[in-house]
Amino acid sequence: MSGNQDPAVQRRRLRIILRNARVAANKTQKQAAAELYWSTSKLMRIENGAVRVTVTDLRALLSLYGITDEGRVDELVGMARIARYHHWTTYRDVLSPEFIAYLGYENAAATIRSFQSLLLPGLLQTADYARAVLRIVAGGNEPRIQRLLDARLTRQRLLFQRENPPQMFFMLDEAVLRRKVGSCQVTAAQLEHLVHLAARPHVHLRVLGFEKGVHPGMNGPFAVLEFADLDDGEVIFLEGWSQMVVREGPGSDFRYRTRFAQLEAMAAPESEFVDIVRAIRAE
Repeated sequence: MSGNQDPAVQRRRLRIILRNARVAANKTQKQAAAELYWSTSKLMRIENGAVRVTVTDLRALLSLYGITDEGRVDELVGMARIARYHHWTTYRDVLSPEFIAYLGYENAAATIRSFQSLLLPGLLQTADYARAVLRIVAGGNEPRIQRLLDARLTRQRLLFQRENPPQMFFMLDEAVLRRKVGSCQVTAAQLEHLVHLAARPHVHLRVLGFEKGVHPGMNGPFAVLEFADLDDGEVIFLEGWSQMVVREGPGSDFRYRTRFAQLEAMAAPESEFVDIVRAIRAE
């Protein structure tokens, strides 16, 4: 399934279309719900993505909003049907709903900007490095560790091996590179893997050195996803040790894009990344 056909993207796009159609019809959520004999909360849940709209409810909404062109209706119905599926649900036994939603967006993104202050982003991890991290996260549960590792490696394959991968910009605190994860051999192999990734034209890696002191990324790791279709807006992903948050609201995208730009202004040039990594590996 191509990125723009990903169910998560289709769900988000359909919600935006329905919300804009209601506004264009000059109806509030309360008015629209009342005319369909629905509760206001039902329409609110559809528009904010808490529930997936059924084809029957979609047709009712489109009729109410004056969208009657047969071709357009068929297009939106097809979008709703795609939106009801998601290949990442295969891993719902080990991945949170928030992260499953994020992975759908990630697969459709044209640009990924990620900042990490503690560990390497999952997209850059070797299998051995990832296993060492997941062993802590999963509390030594080997079947769970293997499931999480399979999901992580699948995620990498989907992005790195496709025909037109997204442009990926990774900003790493120096602590990420210096922290030993697993054995010394695992960490050294991981650093060498970063050198190989840096040679790829769609991967951009930079380091924020210790000498820069306090910086705008101290609040924690985050990712900003941008899409080729400007109408899809941007998605912000905030990752903490105990929770993951996906934000789509207006304003948050600008704040984190600004934060990422501030980090870029402080980081070492991309051309110096390989030399920095090899110097750390030699230590």
